[in-house]
Order: sequence, then structure tokens, then C-alpha cells
Amino acid sequence: MLGEIQELKSDSARRPISLPKATVDELKKHKSILQHEKSTAGASYEDSGLVVCTRYGTKVLPRNLNRTL
Repeated sequence: MLGEIQELKSDSARRPISLPKATVDELKKHKSILQHEKSTAGASYEDSGLVVCTRYGTKVLPRNLNRTL
């Protein structure tokens, strides 16, 4: 189902990927921004471990993601 987060079926389903250094650098910057948002939101932040999330840590609906880009 669209938008559902599912666990992997097995450990062998987890795969490493190679990313360009520029992408890794941007992800590190983004992680820093998320950490700031988490501290700003305080107890209302839901740490879901997502890379792309709302300022409260919850998943972004696809239609809302399109609006922000």
C-alpha cells in the first residue's frame, strides 16, 4: 500500500548502496537539520527514523511532499 512503511522480509533483503560523496554530504547536512527540528519540537517530535519527514518527525504524505518541492 502506498505510504506504508514495512519491515524487510529477511536480513538478506537489506542491501548496501554506493552514493556519491556530494550526496553523502547533503544527507549529513539534512541530518543536522533534522536534529535541530527534533530539539525544537521537544516532546511533540516522533522519532520515526525517516530521512524525509515533517518537522515533528512523522511521515510526509506524497501529495504534501510534492507541494514543498
